[in-house]
Amino acid sequence: MVEEQWLTVKDVAILLHIAENTVRQRESSGKLPKAIRFGPRRDRRFAKGDMMAFAFSLGEGPREP
Repeated sequence: MVEEQWLTVKDVAILLHIAENTVRQRESSGKLPKAIRFGPRRDRRFAKGDMMAFAFSLGEGPREP
């Protein structure tokens, strides 16, 4: 069984070359793949596979966080 890998907001910001607040705004508006929310602070985590596919669709290379 393959375990899903997760990226933080900071990881996604590095991958897409955008600010962390932009990641939050775009996820909330549906412009990024949906994140899961967990914990008392409701932190976001993005599936690595989804974000890598999204980055490739934009023409971004795989820049590992």
